[in-house]
Amino acid sequence: MKPKEKSELRLNTLKPVSQVIRRDNGSAPFDEQRIFKAILQAGEATGEFRDVEAAKLTTMVRRILNHRFAGQDVHIEDIQDMVEEALIMSGYVRTVRSYIRYREKHRELRQDRKAAVEAISTVNEYLDRLDWRVNANANIPWGV
Repeated sequence: MKPKEKSELRLNTLKPVSQVIRRDNGSAPFDEQRIFKAILQAGEATGEFRDVEAAKLTTMVRRILNHRFAGQDVHIEDIQDMVEEALIMSGYVRTVRSYIRYREKHRELRQDRKAAVEAISTVNEYLDRLDWRVNANANIPWGV
């Protein structure tokens, strides 16, 4: 009997992804069900597929993730990239276009939300006289 080669041994010992790095750099347990729901919603929105195909695509995404990120934490953006890849490989062009637009729209919303929070913080710091600009010019009275 021939001994196993190193590549065969490595494939048999791949550890599955267990943690997801969130956008705020926190972590959460890997939840395959969330991937399934996202894929299903995308497929149903375009009418290209339903739950059976969404389950197959979810399995494909999980296998790609476990291969590329074996035993590592994976960033949420990497998971979403793998979903796009699976949709492309499976020929769901309308769904992947819709999914990409959805991701872009939500990226813009996150940026807008962040800008609003920063603006509110700046105003509050100014009002509380914590901002350096309050005392930057002695010739202008506070509050002007």
